[in-house]
Amino acid sequence: MSRKMREDEAKSHLPAALLLELGLQSLDYMLQVCPPRTRITLLTEIKLQLDFWLRQLAYVILPSGECLNELLIENGWAKASHSYYCSMLTEYQSLNFEAKQQHRGNYLSVDVF
Repeated sequence: MSRKMREDEAKSHLPAALLLELGLQSLDYMLQVCPPRTRITLLTEIKLQLDFWLRQLAYVILPSGECLNELLIENGWAKASHSYYCSMLTEYQSLNFEAKQQHRGNYLSVDVF
């Protein structure tokens, strides 16, 4: 098991197998909204462009003008995190709270992830 998975288990108090399943369900949704070869635009924050794992942090803008990050959060397939700077954090936390209240996406299976 990877170090990140162990950390995710500790943070969420969910077993790795369930976290993996939730991640695959989220991926499924993302591929429906943004299939491979979709032309996207990446917008990065000036203050922070990489996370601890050296992954690029960005807002993913779809050809429709919608923000993939926002769609994932409002549909319960991702959550707002205060771990990294995000100018949209307050709005994303509100969308996350609503998704949780409405039992959307991953919140159909768990209360927290």
